[in-house]
Amino acid sequence: MTTGRKRPSLKEKIQAVANKDDKRVLMVAFHYPPDLSSSGVLRTLKFTRYLPECGWNPVVLTVREHHYESTDAKLLQQIPREVQIRRTRAIDTKRILSIRGRYLKITTLPDRFIGWLPFAVREGLRAIRQERIKAIWSTSPLATSHLVAWSLKKLTGLPWVADFRDPWTEPEIASNPRAPLFRLECYLEEQVVRRADRIVLTTSRLREELLGRHPKAAPEKAVVIPNGYDEEDFLTVNGQPDRGSPVRITHSGLVDELYRSPRSFLKAIAQLMSRGALKHGDVRVDFLGGGNYVQSPAFRSLVAEFGLEKEVHVLPRVGYAASLEHQAQSHLLLLLQCGDDTRTLIPAKAFEYLRIGRPILALVPPSASAELFERVRGAKVVHPNDEEGIQGAILELVGAAREGRWESDVDRLALGEYSRRQLTGKLAQVFDSVVSGRGKARAGSL
Repeated sequence: MTTGRKRPSLKEKIQAVANKDDKRVLMVAFHYPPDLSSSGVLRTLKFTRYLPECGWNPVVLTVREHHYESTDAKLLQQIPREVQIRRTRAIDTKRILSIRGRYLKITTLPDRFIGWLPFAVREGLRAIRQERIKAIWSTSPLATSHLVAWSLKKLTGLPWVADFRDPWTEPEIASNPRAPLFRLECYLEEQVVRRADRIVLTTSRLREELLGRHPKAAPEKAVVIPNGYDEEDFLTVNGQPDRGSPVRITHSGLVDELYRSPRSFLKAIAQLMSRGALKHGDVRVDFLGGGNYVQSPAFRSLVAEFGLEKEVHVLPRVGYAASLEHQAQSHLLLLLQCGDDTRTLIPAKAFEYLRIGRPILALVPPSASAELFERVRGAKVVHPNDEEGIQGAILELVGAAREGRWESDVDRLALGEYSRRQLTGKLAQVFDSVVSGRGKARAGSL
């Protein structure tokens, strides 16, 4: 005999389990320790490290370790024991589907790891059922993580927070904004922006750009939680610059020809030498973990063009702790940001540089980075196209270093607002808001 009662749907079952007291969030992130191929790994790592203090227990959904181009096993030590990690298979469609190095672009839309989607959705559903998940969080790049979270939201009805570390689509620099595949990608981005319960972005400029591109999205659900620094990472950093010559200038992280070009900086060094303001041996420029470009003939040709073969040193990528130590042993820190599409972003290294406390030479246009340095000080900001300004800044900073003045004027109180622990508290508030349904999060930024 049947009662005629309708069997509960998957969404109803999930919601019933999620109503229990434990607050658990499923965090969908391609980049997670031991990955060292993206600075974005630190954002997810630090959120998972401090969310338990805020009453939220993370369950991380990510890929198996062999998919990462480079790794740092020491980062695994920062993951709290209560954080559960679920790693799945993933398919690199660019590699698997290439024929003699050629492939159909649609097979890598929105990115080359779209083949992660079915494995991640299956494991995500399993995690949601088993762990009483109350909310879903995803972060990009890679944008596939948002498609995973969107799928899980549709299947379970759980609230979803989408985190944009960088822009997804950029019509202003696209080679053909009307191309069908680019329009499809814009459609996917719009769906994510509209369907997510909250959108988290790393700068106010990025928020304005995204909302301007998708006017149908509710602006009140877009909030800003910037990147920052973790005080715990600096407790064992004791390095000091050498008081003798040369003055060491360090750029940490990727360099390229378009967005982080060293040309204007190296040209300024060469010009100062040509007029006798600097001589060979006065400075040493270290490019630490600069990536493929600094290993290329094009970069070697650039260095040779300016006659700086003895001054410029290309150093390999090192672990995160070793990178911080190298920065601390430098007299000056160099930040390069010259592409128009980078104006909405602040490189993650900027917060490391500021906390290290060495003077920063920031070659940046009017941008989110320039606004950060205006807020907290600690940097000499010069436009990348201002040749005289760059030369003057180099002379000023090198001169101060020679006199033993290599502590920056950063405002420590203002910088403290970018503590990873404090920023994680803001993310926990977002989770509380979407789960409780208390209206929309207040728009705006830090």
